[in-house]
Amino acid sequence: MKKSKCISGLKSIAAIAVLLFGCMIIGDSSFVSQAEDTENVELDEDGFVYGDFRYGEGSRGAYITAYKGTDTVVTIPAAIGDLPVIEIYSEAFKDNTTLTSVSFPPCLEEIGKNAFDGCSSLETVEFRNADDNVTEAEKLVFYEYAFANCGNLREIEFPEYTTEIGDYAFVSCGFDEAVVLPESVKELGQYAFSKCTDLTQI
Repeated sequence: MKKSKCISGLKSIAAIAVLLFGCMIIGDSSFVSQAEDTENVELDEDGFVYGDFRYGEGSRGAYITAYKGTDTVVTIPAAIGDLPVIEIYSEAFKDNTTLTSVSFPPCLEEIGKNAFDGCSSLETVEFRNADDNVTEAEKLVFYEYAFANCGNLREIEFPEYTTEIGDYAFVSCGFDEAVVLPESVKELGQYAFSKCTDLTQI
């Protein structure tokens, strides 16, 4: 009888644990990996790992939360598993002083606040073109201080689907010529290009 009660109690505890864990998964989609069996995808204490990238997952795609590598040239993947990469999270590359070049996929929609702030060696920012495998985003937003204090960034070609450039997004960059904004830009934040002392025209 005691054995039966013990087993019953263990089953109840297990059921509660499963219920609680299930609620955690439902409550935060970043814990759910649709690509967990995909080659090169791992899981550690910081979340999902893909090569040198840390990333999370939402209902519409993946977002890069951090970069742990030391490469000077970094290519942001267009997809991780079946998920398109749609966002660079806030401070993902902040104060990375070894980075000199970064290439973004055309499906990217958002570059978060301070994402590349303080990347003092960054010289080249590229936005790749869409192809048969990667669809172009309908918008691209640069949030506040996205590329602030990138003193070696002297030029940038904004893609035609850029819609918003936030406050101080490119403050204290090294632009040494005119910056051309596409007609798709609907909102230009305050001081977006302030302290770019060599910038001649916007």
